[in-house]
Amino acid sequence: MQEGWSDRIEFCAADGKNWYAALTPTDVHGAAGTPLQDTSDCLWVITAPDGTVADKLEWLPYRHIHGDPWMAKVHCRYNVAPPGAGAGPYIACSIEHKRPDGADDHEDNQIHFRDWQGRWWRGQISNVSPPFPGAPRFLLSTPWG
Repeated sequence: MQEGWSDRIEFCAADGKNWYAALTPTDVHGAAGTPLQDTSDCLWVITAPDGTVADKLEWLPYRHIHGDPWMAKVHCRYNVAPPGAGAGPYIACSIEHKRPDGADDHEDNQIHFRDWQGRWWRGQISNVSPPFPGAPRFLLSTPWG
């Protein structure tokens, strides 16, 4: 992996196996132009190192930077930028994290994980702008060296 924008992450799963993970597109549902819009949450598309798609998961089982097993789920919410703050509608994306036992449940816009070589990474999830459907991307960085 390299720092910068990417459509997928290279991660070590909670079981110690190496995988790629990308996200399915999210979309807006409801009557166009109405304030009540709904979105579909993304699923994690899990791919083996040889490129074989292994599964689509709601919760991604991964190893946190400290080596602990965690799970992550992506949430998508329809928003409209306030006047002067940007152009129109977008889908805000966030990541819910929890331990396998459900403890320490929290939500933010990044995932901290280990890659196949055990290096620490931060992946900040993007929002999705029109046209919809669209898939969020990750801004990858190695803030800890």
